[in-house]
Amino acid sequence: MKPFKKQPVGRKTKPLAAVKKAIKTDKPESLDEILKRAEMAIDMFDYSLAQKYCQKALEIDTDNVRALELCGSLLMEVGMPEKAIQCFGRAITLQPEQGYKKYFSVAQLLEGSDSVNCYLKGIEIAEKDDGASNSGIHKEISSAYCSLSELYMTDLCFEDNAESLCEQYVKKSIELDETNPEAYQSYANFLLVKDQKAEAIIQLEKSLSIWCPLLSTEIEGTIYLMTSQAV
Repeated sequence: MKPFKKQPVGRKTKPLAAVKKAIKTDKPESLDEILKRAEMAIDMFDYSLAQKYCQKALEIDTDNVRALELCGSLLMEVGMPEKAIQCFGRAITLQPEQGYKKYFSVAQLLEGSDSVNCYLKGIEIAEKDDGASNSGIHKEISSAYCSLSELYMTDLCFEDNAESLCEQYVKKSIELDETNPEAYQSYANFLLVKDQKAEAIIQLEKSLSIWCPLLSTEIEGTIYLMTSQAV
């Protein structure tokens, strides 16, 4: 899913209703265009339309990795995790050493060590990526480390090295992206489990100091979307 981007002042934007009409009526001429339409439909929460485009894309090429990943993301959104795992699994089989996002996605649908293995593989691929210096990728890797730490506080909490791994992963998360509020929240959870409440409060305060401005931006984004649809 693409995050909301605030439109620059003075730029004219096409109302969402017009965009929806366009992607429903205009006929895409290529597989790439079909997949772009599917992405747009998902971004606008029109899952039935997205499903039609995903199905059409897979009819053209059943082993198109981008189509499989997009279909998997759609199935996650509509609450069909088993089928989503199948799509991501096929994409992984086709390109096991390329594309970290499918590993992060399927890791969310798995449990225990299976989830850990997928997160670690995704991190390995992401760190090898030519654009690994990109802050966006750093944030995704940071969030993956948060998820790893949470796994060792829940599913794998009885593992012999659970505490040390949990602490290791949450500190890596913060080290990789000091602007990730999720990282400080995970660290607070870890400290609470250890009954270190004062230290946990400090980390929660850091998390909230980052979350609050982001929340304000999200509210502005929601207002923009609502007014666009009303046009």
